[in-house]
Amino acid sequence: MADLPSRDAPIVCNLEAEDVPKRLGEWQSVLEHVEARREIPNGVELQLARDPDLLAALTAVATKEVACCSFFTFTLTIDANAARVAVVAPDDGVPLVRELFGR
Repeated sequence: MADLPSRDAPIVCNLEAEDVPKRLGEWQSVLEHVEARREIPNGVELQLARDPDLLAALTAVATKEVACCSFFTFTLTIDANAARVAVVAPDDGVPLVRELFGR
């Protein structure tokens, strides 16, 4: 289970508007490989194959995401069966997490 982010983290994104389409495309290229989704407290857990290239792409885009949206927390877990990433946010950011990652 992912640690919950600080309740004090502001729900703000400082990504430049012209960079949004590229970022959404990066997320789409990862999210199209999600095998299962489930709601968890304060967010969503995504299950993916244990593919090294896919997980590298996931960590790259998640690292960029927390640079502009510091209220997100991404926790990657890899076991013998699958890889799972939990995406959580403070209470005010949960609807956004579920909208972006829960579809």
